[in-house]
Amino acid sequence: DSAPPLLLEDLQRVLAALTGSQAHTIRNRALLATAFFGAFRRSEVVRLRLEDVTFQRKGILVGLRHSKANQSGALESKAIARGPEGSPYCPVQLLEAWLGLYDQQSTGTIQQGPLFPPFRDGKPVQDRFMTPENFYQLFRGAIAQAGLDPDAYSPHSLRSGFITSSYLAGKDPFKIRRISGHRSQEVFERYLHEADRFDDNASDLL
Repeated sequence: DSAPPLLLEDLQRVLAALTGSQAHTIRNRALLATAFFGAFRRSEVVRLRLEDVTFQRKGILVGLRHSKANQSGALESKAIARGPEGSPYCPVQLLEAWLGLYDQQSTGTIQQGPLFPPFRDGKPVQDRFMTPENFYQLFRGAIAQAGLDPDAYSPHSLRSGFITSSYLAGKDPFKIRRISGHRSQEVFERYLHEADRFDDNASDLL
């Protein structure tokens, strides 16, 4: 995927543009933030399950049953840290807001099933998963709503944006890779090389 990374400041711009208290908007904010901070592929984030999310004081553990690098179905988990209290961009707090609303709108206490279900007639469909195509269209709509060019990005821009933003912020590449789940060091380093191209660039003389 050659689409450019959606950097942290661009993600914040997208989340800020998703205003309102409608249930699908609350879900979309939580979904996009989770996809970014968990460095999930779109095929992964739409298949996340309620029962595989564990809340802890410092953040959440999100279980991943299947991924491009894990075809066996063995449960893996990613740790996503909690941001400052009251942050409008904290993935953990956005997820808490979504699950609180989801519980109110469900037919019973939600314990299992899709973490980010699709909607029908304004209500979450508790026994169905969103498709990767659903996520693609949702992502394009959110990008356009933020005033960015939806043709310039793809859902993979969230994953590459997290890796790039973390690296530029000085995070340890080993710890970034623990979240991204890359099996190949060569593939992972491509993201770092791209991030390095303008960081301390030799042509920056002015």
